[in-house]
Parts: sequence; structure tokens; C-alpha cells
Amino acid sequence: MLSPICNIIVFCKDNKKKIIFNKINEINVTTSIHNLTDTCTITLPKNFTNKKGNTIFDYLTQGDEIIVKTKYAEHKDWHQIFRGYITNINDTTPATITCQNEMYRLKKVLVQPEKIEQFNLETWFKKYVNDIKIKTVGDIKFGSLDINSEMTMAEALLKLLDVYSFLKCYFYKDELVFTMLASPSAEKDAIVLSIGKNVITDSLEYVKAEDVKVCIKATSIIVRQNKNEKLEVMLPEGAKNLKDYEQRHFHVPECTTEKELRTFAENKLKEFKVDKLTGSVTLFGVPRVEKTDIVHILSPRKNFNDRLFFVDAVTYQFGLNGYRQIVNLGYQIKKTMQ
Repeated sequence: MLSPICNIIVFCKDNKKKIIFNKINEINVTTSIHNLTDTCTITLPKNFTNKKGNTIFDYLTQGDEIIVKTKYAEHKDWHQIFRGYITNINDTTPATITCQNEMYRLKKVLVQPEKIEQFNLETWFKKYVNDIKIKTVGDIKFGSLDINSEMTMAEALLKLLDVYSFLKCYFYKDELVFTMLASPSAEKDAIVLSIGKNVITDSLEYVKAEDVKVCIKATSIIVRQNKNEKLEVMLPEGAKNLKDYEQRHFHVPECTTEKELRTFAENKLKEFKVDKLTGSVTLFGVPRVEKTDIVHILSPRKNFNDRLFFVDAVTYQFGLNGYRQIVNLGYQIKKTMQ
């Protein structure tokens, strides 16, 4: 049986020291392309003291940078499952340390009000934060952006995502990624997950085409005289209560009329109204899976077998009960995209 081990490194901002420890009860990390903020919660054992009799809380403060790494003792490579900042220290029983990724910093950066006629994402972001890399995936076109009051960078990003609702924004490794909502990338090699072998349990559900409730929202932002003109089509027409529908949003800059946009939406609706597989799979600490990876599901169940999926969220659970990864399946990817 493999032995899971961890290594937690804290860079103390007050005394410039580096604290390293590996005694924990539990680590829970949540990562998702649907959220700007990834989180980490570390639960510590009782009477956690060093040789001097000091507890870990004598050294840590809010805002300290933290890195969490895990692996099996029998394996060579460490896996970094979280990097961010301590947001709260609770020294009651059980003692916990809660953390957030780089969004913790962006929640403290103030952005000044301004109306930008021709918005340039990287230029605007670098004006306030110059040590975080920006990565854009796809041909993302912006028009204007009106920041009408002082707000944090985190709030400004949420406003940007509200105005340009076809965008997804999330942190991946050391980059802030902006991408089209329905544009999974199949550039990575697919990770094989085999039900009954390296998959412990699953909550997969097979849904027939006639039972699929999906709403296609197609938009096009046309810039005329430095002003945004937004075209939008939503299908099916009867999708009034969107909570009952799985939403798929596409930005289609090549469509310059409502008729063209409607044709695009109709074709996409046919594409998504097919038999599908949804849910998540739970596996051990290997193979390592991250959000944005591509997984290849193999299963003895015919309807579940030989399918590729984009991973949109992963939860890492590490502790006294072992090492688990809960992998949430996002978009199914056509085999021709390999």
C-alpha cells in the first residue's frame, strides 16, 4: 500500500522566515474553471508544537504565502496542489488554516474609475498588477468598459465577466487565464481513467438526448465607432427558467446579423442535444489530474466507455484517510479533436 505524504511551506512576511511542516489531519483543496478563487483548508492535529514549545500559530499571520505539495512516499515527484495566501487562522479545536489563491491579493488592489473606449485587457491589468501573467485563449475582442466607481481588482474582473459574459476567467498555475466559455483545449495528452481500476467510485449518469435540457446563448459584440453593439440569441425559445437548463454560451464575432447568430445557435443546439455523460469520478492521488486536463474514461458499461472529457474542477482530499481526487467532468470532447 502506498504512503501519502505532504509538505507545506509558509513564507512568513513579518519575520521573513520560511516555515515547513508536514503534520496535518486533513487538507482539502478546491479548484475550478468556474471560480476565480481556489481555496485550501488545512486541519491540524492537537498539541502541534515544536521543540521550543511554540505552536504553528506563533509564526503564521494572515497574508503569508503558502505552498502545499503532496505525493506518495514511494514516488519521486512532488505535486503542488495549491499556492496562495493564508486568509484565516483558527486556533480552536480543531485548528484550521484557510487559504485562497492569488485572488486574495487582487481583493486588496484598488482600481480607479474610468471609461475605456477601446479596452485592452493586458494593458489595463498591468497598470495595477505587474507580477501576474495574463494568458488569453482564442480571439477575444473587447469594446468599451465603464468602471464607474472605485473597486477592487477582484470586483473589476467580475464586472468584466458580467459585461463580456462569454468569457471564463481562472487561475492556472502562475497565470490568469481568459478564454471563451465553450472552448476546451485538447492540446494535452488525455489521462486514462478506467472504472474499476484506477477509479475508486463514480457518480456518472447517462442522459438520453431527449432528456438533455441545454440552453444555447450566442452573442456577438460588434464595435462601431468605439461603442459596443451586442447581438444575442438564446435557444430554445421556451428556456425561461434557466436554473433548469445547462447553459452553454458562445461568442461568435464572425456573426454580424441576428439571422446569422440564430443559425449558429440552432446548429449548436443540435450538437448538444445528444446522449451524454455527466458527473464525477473519484480516484487515488495518481494519476495526477488538474482542472483543464483531458481525461479518457474507460468503463465496462457500454454507454460510459471510450469518452473524452474536459476537466472543469478538481477537489483534492488528503489526510489520515488517504489521498483522493474528485474529478468533475465538463465538456465532452469529440475524438476527432485528439
